[in-house]
Amino acid sequence: MKVRIARPTIEELDGIHSDALCLFLFEDVRPLKGIAGLVDWRLGAFLSGRIESGWISCAAGERFILPAGPKLPVTRIFGFGLGPVSGFDPAGHHVAEAFAVLCDAGAHGAVLTPPGRPEGLVSEMQGLEAVCTALDPALDFDEVVIVDGFRRREDARRRIDLCLKPLSSS
Repeated sequence: MKVRIARPTIEELDGIHSDALCLFLFEDVRPLKGIAGLVDWRLGAFLSGRIESGWISCAAGERFILPAGPKLPVTRIFGFGLGPVSGFDPAGHHVAEAFAVLCDAGAHGAVLTPPGRPEGLVSEMQGLEAVCTALDPALDFDEVVIVDGFRRREDARRRIDLCLKPLSSS
């Protein structure tokens, strides 16, 4: 499994080709932030419209899947509701649960920003740790792309390499 990092810009998002894009959404954060905001902008406020209409609630535990269409370089968008910001558990298993859903759906790759990062609820390293903890040799992913604006990309890359060592020896 290859793990790489990308910056949260529309240009970098356009260069990522993957089977699945994961969005972690809070009930009470509008406008959408991070890659959710970029995707919403690219799709002409499609996500915002579905949230506003109540089709997507972003309630804790909610899951949805959408086709990405031709405007995004991914096949499917998987959404995961986190509930209200006040109830967010930074130590939660949101990423592991998302990876399990992706595996069940037959996805071979994942693009995500760690939950709580765009809203500033977790630090860069806490978010990275959430992804690293969820990486498992049983995952049938070709690639995982972590989208975050790491100030010290070298430190993030070293941490990812440390996470991958046990995986490659399994």
